[in-house]
Amino acid sequence: MRPTIRDIAKVAGVSPSAVSFALNGRPGVSEETRARIVRVAEEMNWRPNAVARALSESTTRTVGITIVRQGEGIVGEAMYLRLISGINRGLKESGHSLQLRIVSTLKEEVDVYREWWGSRGVDGVFVLHPRENDIRLEALQQMGLPSVVVGADREAPRCSAISIDEGLLMQQVVRHLAERGYRSLAFVCGDENDQQSLSRAESFEDCARKHGIEKVFSFTSDYSEDSGKVITRRLLRSMPMPVGVVYENVSLAIGGRLAAAEEGLTVPGDMGIISWEESSVCRVTDPPMSAVARSPEVLGEEAAKTMIKLLREDEAEVHSIRVGHLQVRASSMRK
Repeated sequence: MRPTIRDIAKVAGVSPSAVSFALNGRPGVSEETRARIVRVAEEMNWRPNAVARALSESTTRTVGITIVRQGEGIVGEAMYLRLISGINRGLKESGHSLQLRIVSTLKEEVDVYREWWGSRGVDGVFVLHPRENDIRLEALQQMGLPSVVVGADREAPRCSAISIDEGLLMQQVVRHLAERGYRSLAFVCGDENDQQSLSRAESFEDCARKHGIEKVFSFTSDYSEDSGKVITRRLLRSMPMPVGVVYENVSLAIGGRLAAAEEGLTVPGDMGIISWEESSVCRVTDPPMSAVARSPEVLGEEAAKTMIKLLREDEAEVHSIRVGHLQVRASSMRK
């Protein structure tokens, strides 16, 4: 097996970044350290990755991100704006800029990747909302386009991944609802093919059962307010009261609040509401809405750093970060 930059770093007792600087003739390491790294690389019969070297010599200093949404689905989703803001902040140090494209389907997203890579318009891309048997990831592997998957733990050649460790957040949410006396719980998540949404729903159900909640259900949606309203009407007519419901975004939660009002139910008395997405909207609803503050800016900044490292060292990695907390407000404070 061909030795990697990380292997050389371990033997030389330095960081992978130092190895990259030394072997590519860039400043950042002393001459003594550079000589030691070169000697170790020669002893390990290291040879540079020709593809990575060619790409580094023709870098665009631009990375791309696409968002799949139909109609007005993206409007009002502050998470994307905050995530992109964090990515931009994380890219500043390397001098990279971010190119954004909004598309309607995964196939369109793959077409954008082919366009960008074919013209060498970007050095790499960020992939959002990973799915099972994801056609985007397969296409990226075939193209050899460097990518960072945001929100999953997938690793493949030239494909890194970063996510938020949401286990503790989910425990906080379920514990809060159980302690407030909600007899049944529901999680309204996103697309039925969204790997991250389904993982959250599974975690929610596991946590609920550990707290002795017998009636626990998950529902998929299209992330819209109308979808939240329709699903909430259905669950309110079939689940024991009082019921605690967690919605994956604010739009879904607003739809749920409207459905409760139409059914003549009180919040938080009959129904507790928590949004898995924090925004200013949560603070001005009546009653104010409890929400999970997940710090998408921090995730974006770490995703950018992961991308820079992938482009510099051509070695994929997978890691997660722990950020966020449950912001409790009146919508789930049943007495």
